[in-house]
Amino acid sequence: NLNLAKFFDQYLRDTRIPTFEYLVKDGNLTYRWSNCVRGFDMPVKVWIDGKEKVLKASTRPQTEKLEAQTATVKVDPNYYVYSFNALGN
Repeated sequence: NLNLAKFFDQYLRDTRIPTFEYLVKDGNLTYRWSNCVRGFDMPVKVWIDGKEKVLKASTRPQTEKLEAQTATVKVDPNYYVYSFNALGN
């Protein structure tokens, strides 16, 4: 029961590569999709301090509480996306 219309709009009808933007600050992870079609939402697998997690990212910023004040976030390289750490770390 997934609506894949925006997924196909992005990957079949648009030349831009989606960018997973994220920011880790004060024990919170804030993330969103940018450089993509309006309304794009696609889950993305990441590792947060080595622990695998699937985030339900969309073009609207979302925030999740972390176990620690700081964390290392890595996006699964099997996704055809860019990733961008807003703090540059």
